[in-house]
Amino acid sequence: DEPATLIRASAISAASLFPRPRIRWPFSSNRAMRFFVPGRVAERYPDKVRRILDEGHEVGLHGHTHRSPTVLTRREEEEELARSLTVLRELGADPVGYRSPSWDFSEHTLPLLSAAGLSYSSNMMDDIRPYVHDGYDIVEHSHIIDDLGGERAHVRLIAALEESGLGHIID
Repeated sequence: DEPATLIRASAISAASLFPRPRIRWPFSSNRAMRFFVPGRVAERYPDKVRRILDEGHEVGLHGHTHRSPTVLTRREEEEELARSLTVLRELGADPVGYRSPSWDFSEHTLPLLSAAGLSYSSNMMDDIRPYVHDGYDIVEHSHIIDDLGGERAHVRLIAALEESGLGHIID
């Protein structure tokens, strides 16, 4: 672990400093949820990843070592994605989504996600409605909406805003 990474809050979310389960079981939800799991965390806790999958939830990519793509070379970023894809697939996941460890993209992120066959990203905060990234076949699902309830959450939020008279803030 790099010293600069260890002091960042995002490193804590990757269980780098405190290797204990973050989700307490029994964990139940009446809807499928998305878990963005760093490859290194999946290597450390394979049974947790399998359990997430067994309970019908989605596992998406979150880098391998939880480093921001903005500090990686193209080759390093590609290796991070490939390594995490391999680990997650070996555990039975079929990742189709990506959340950057830092919510940031490098100039290489979108082409690498597209080349890896991923179909969506859950990073940007510029629109609550899903959209396709220009020049790529990657759909952006706002991570804010994604965290609030998945694919259809944006529809519920827009309806609630319009009903409350605040619909103009999304136009």
